[in-house]
Amino acid sequence: MGNSSKEISLKEKLPLLKAQFLRKGYPLNSLEENLLLHFTYQNHSFLISLPLIIKEDLQTLLVVDLKFNPSLISLERGILALARLLFKPWPYFALLTNFVNYHLIEVSSGKCLRGSEEVIPNYSEIKKCSFLSLKSFPKELEERILAIYLSEG
Repeated sequence: MGNSSKEISLKEKLPLLKAQFLRKGYPLNSLEENLLLHFTYQNHSFLISLPLIIKEDLQTLLVVDLKFNPSLISLERGILALARLLFKPWPYFALLTNFVNYHLIEVSSGKCLRGSEEVIPNYSEIKKCSFLSLKSFPKELEERILAIYLSEG
């Protein structure tokens, strides 16, 4: 199999994505590229490749997904489910971008800030984050949402 256009675009865009975080003060060693995760839901298996995560010690600070859709609003809930189900402890934020729009989602509350690159928090700001309380969410619902997100349905 050859590379799909999405894979080629991702290879071209990943350095740009990393550069945005470096400009915001993130140390290079906190940026982890192409994290592979596995998720199974009702006999459907998904191999997930996240282009970038920001991690320090054992805490994932931010999960980044890159989509090539013109509208990201319908995808916000899916990346939120991904962050809640596949990361322990939860990351502080999930970021969804197509390089035009940026949606920064607070994982504990689900609140979303939309805009351009300026919504990416500076490293000094994200280092001050902590969860005061974690809500519990119905695991079955989160799994269903994540399966829809991953199947792009």
